Amino acid sequence: MSWLDDLKFVLALVIAAAMGASGCSDVGASPQQPLPFPHDAHTNNQIACAFCHEFADNQVSAGIPRTELCGSCHSAMPQDSAATQTLMKYVDDKEQIDWVRLYELPQYSYFPHKWHVRADIGCEVCHGDVGSSSRAVRRISLDMDWCVTCHEKLGAPVDCVVCHT
Repeated sequence: MSWLDDLKFVLALVIAAAMGASGCSDVGASPQQPLPFPHDAHTNNQIACAFCHEFADNQVSAGIPRTELCGSCHSAMPQDSAATQTLMKYVDDKEQIDWVRLYELPQYSYFPHKWHVRADIGCEVCHGDVGSSSRAVRRISLDMDWCVTCHEKLGAPVDCVVCHT
């Protein structure tokens, strides 16, 4: 083994360890949110993921729903729950809700949602069946091995620079 092979091996170990410590590996994590967000209520009303995560098809990040967008639907609905009343206070005060991210990739990796959406890969492939949840839960460990396995299965590129630019 050459010193270059040794270096590649050490770098692979460092990246794997960092991915294990990233915000994507803790399956079952369900961070406390400022408001309950029942994905199931939204999908049961046939609201597509991309309606709320409005940047998924044209940017790197899918985006966290803007309060104004929530208000565009909820202002026409009954305000009978405490959560809805709190939501409408955010809307009326023109304050953004400080949602806690469920998945966060390390800075050394690059995941463009738009490429996956344009390739017609459903949100549930990477996020699991989040649409049936009454609470946002991390369902899949998005570690490097998982991603590479999916890329190989779909015939997508697995060269390092695809995700590590």
